Amino acid sequence: MRAMVGVGKGSDMDGLLPEAEFPEAWRRFVAGEENRLVFAGVQQFVADAVRDAQTTESMQPVGGVLVLYGASGTGKTHLVEGLLEAWSTRLAGDVIVTLDGSEFARRYADAVERDDVETFRRHVRGADLLVLE
Repeated sequence: MRAMVGVGKGSDMDGLLPEAEFPEAWRRFVAGEENRLVFAGVQQFVADAVRDAQTTESMQPVGGVLVLYGASGTGKTHLVEGLLEAWSTRLAGDVIVTLDGSEFARRYADAVERDDVETFRRHVRGADLLVLE
């Protein structure tokens, strides 16, 4: 998977997307005191992945995880929708797998039942961006 987490790795938040280039979901997002930092972190996550895709000469995957958690109604799904739109626009050839938690569990259980966990793993690990919500 290609992913670089800017927040928490000493990033100075340079290179965030200009507001004019925000995906529609982010234009509607109201960043308040409680979620302003996570909004910047999601933007940095996309910006770092784009920069990495442009500067990486080898096709070695870069690991990284972005975890959004919080109370219901704080904008997690809204931010993820914008992340998906920004990612697919800027990294058009990337494979994106999006599953909610129950779908992920159901598909894994089905794979175990069919004795075909390796196919499930290849599908999930083959993604450039895996989103579990």
